[in-house]
Amino acid sequence: MHHILDVTYDEDRCKLLTQRAQENMNIFRKMGISIHKNSLKGKKQTIKSSMFNCLLDDNHLLEILHFCNK
Repeated sequence: MHHILDVTYDEDRCKLLTQRAQENMNIFRKMGISIHKNSLKGKKQTIKSSMFNCLLDDNHLLEILHFCNK
């Protein structure tokens, strides 16, 4: 997971001012990765491409959020 946080989110260069804010953003990032990873089981798609598709396609985002509510 560290590789994804480093490459996808460039977490090492995060410029949040407080330690608490950095910890909170880390939790949100890990939640997003976990949701995408679980929704992609059995599919041939990367986490990064799934996140990008959520930005481009509202239906894909709704599909991911619907999967999260199961």
